[in-house]
Amino acid sequence: MNAPPKRYITLLILLANALALTTMLGCGAMGTSTPSASTNSSTTTTQSDTGDLNIDPGSFTFNNVQAGVSQSQTATLTNSGKASITVTQAPVTGTGFSVSGLSLPLTLAAGKSASFTVMFSPNSSASASGSLAITSNASNSTLSVPLSASSTSGVATAGQLTVSPSTLDLGSVKVGSNVTATESLSATGASVTVSKVSSSNSAFSVTGLSLPVTIAAGKSVELVVVFSPQSSGTISGTLTFSSDGNPSTTTETVIGVGTGTSTSGQLAITPTTYNFGSVTVGKSATESESLTATGASVTVTKVSSSNAAFSVTGISLPVTIAEGHSAQFTVNFNPQSSGAASATLSFTSNANPSTTTETVSGTGAAAQGQLTVQPSSFSFGSVTVGTKETLSGNLVAANANVTVTSATSSNSRFALSGLSMPLLIEAGHSAPFTLTFNPQAAGAASATLTFVSNANPSSVVADLTGTGTSATAQLSVTPTTLSLGKVAVGATGTATGTLAAAGANVTIKSASSNNSRFTLSGISLPVTIQAGQTADFTVTFSPQASGAATGTLTFTSNASPPTTTEALTGTGTTPPSYSVDLTWNPSESSNIVGYNIYRSILGTTCGAYTKLNATLDPKTSYSDSTVVDGESYCYVTTAVNSSNKESAYSAVVEAKIPPP
Repeated sequence: MNAPPKRYITLLILLANALALTTMLGCGAMGTSTPSASTNSSTTTTQSDTGDLNIDPGSFTFNNVQAGVSQSQTATLTNSGKASITVTQAPVTGTGFSVSGLSLPLTLAAGKSASFTVMFSPNSSASASGSLAITSNASNSTLSVPLSASSTSGVATAGQLTVSPSTLDLGSVKVGSNVTATESLSATGASVTVSKVSSSNSAFSVTGLSLPVTIAAGKSVELVVVFSPQSSGTISGTLTFSSDGNPSTTTETVIGVGTGTSTSGQLAITPTTYNFGSVTVGKSATESESLTATGASVTVTKVSSSNAAFSVTGISLPVTIAEGHSAQFTVNFNPQSSGAASATLSFTSNANPSTTTETVSGTGAAAQGQLTVQPSSFSFGSVTVGTKETLSGNLVAANANVTVTSATSSNSRFALSGLSMPLLIEAGHSAPFTLTFNPQAAGAASATLTFVSNANPSSVVADLTGTGTSATAQLSVTPTTLSLGKVAVGATGTATGTLAAAGANVTIKSASSNNSRFTLSGISLPVTIQAGQTADFTVTFSPQASGAATGTLTFTSNASPPTTTEALTGTGTTPPSYSVDLTWNPSESSNIVGYNIYRSILGTTCGAYTKLNATLDPKTSYSDSTVVDGESYCYVTTAVNSSNKESAYSAVVEAKIPPP
């Protein structure tokens, strides 16, 4: 096999601004110095390898603590040593002193702390003193912390909680609705913490109060009482507030002179009756209607129909219809049999009455089928006298089953076959048949094919035409051998041929190629060529490998003989490869030792150059054989001097590689 042809693209690069590179070396005196060493003496303190326990504060004093009241202070233990320690005991001496929040034994890692509470709770007015002794395995194994306190006479006074107003009248509220009122809780004497609120009647509830809540002496907080009656009549209850005040519970009387007026809504349907008229069985009809609430809001929970042929859609249950508003829905009538039909649509709700009805009616009409002939006309073209030509068709039933009882042709030269009468065709199905044209004399012929059935209309027709010819039709193709020449692999080549009819009209029914590398186009089949006329066509050759290829194109027609052939030839060739040859003017500098060549793919601009030569090129030319067909490239060069200094890029040249 011959090597593929090499094609070259030669470019001249003008080396712009080739730099006369010079070596610039910076020289300076380099001196040496000997570092001097000195030794500083210092005192090093070594921290104990054991734990050291400290407490903050180192003593506790409680002043003017009222008898019966507790006062507390926070203490912090810290391990300031290098090792962990464990606190095992912390006994307290002295009347009224105690410790909380210190769980023993307690282990503290080096540098860690723990907090606890020291508390003084006097029972009488007197001064007191004591101590807290903390025992651990620290270097200071025992810490002694002094405690002292003084208290005032008297007993702590508990606060009082009041609610205002003490009796709350919420008026008349409709059942299912609610009303609110704002009131306040106040503390006197001392602060009071409210921990709980309860209601003796579920019709009354409290919101807006986050418990527990502490109310400072002389201060108050607001809350909201909600009245939500669920039945008619006068309603009352008691709200109880639990606290640490004196007394521990505070009550309020609430009245819903809520005669809770009860009003039931009414539900109406528009229209109250509807007749769909006549609807074909298997089809459906719809009607848009509405539900309207009056007097109060109404919640519709269910809808039912007494006849499956009638249904309700378009409404999602349960649905609440506000007073004075409406909800739309759709009633569907879908008869499954012929005859009159009716139903009662029932809507269940919380209205009064609880069931609202509508009467709907309609008549199911028997479905009537339709019959069509496909195609609606048949053209046989030219047929030689004494021979036959056949065409295929279909009978299609729609809407309902169709029974075909007869099929007749108005001209005996056109005959029907493939159907057995009577013939039942189910809705949506078809029945194939065959028509034959057998001319006995030259000249045009026509007929009407009539199908009779129980469809609507009862008869359908198809038009039939054809021409009898006495002369023998002949079909020829030019040239008899069609050469597509040489075509590169991956490319395509085309050539044109001509078909000619002689003696009579020729109808070409089909054409085929025995080699998929050769394809036919430019002619739509079937086609009739009048006697003495021609028709052109195109053959496309698409080689996939190098070498000679052959094929045969066969045309089938009503001519004699019925097939006409044409030989096809072509040769697949190896596609050419390309290289880009670059040349440039030498640099004017005397110490240039070589050049570098750079390339980038051309997009909207040139950029991102890649050096092509592995070593410095002393010549002023370069051949790039790594290009890709159909791609575009940018090239630049640089000059390099004896000090290995490289100049700026030269002017850019572009190369476009032809597509395959």
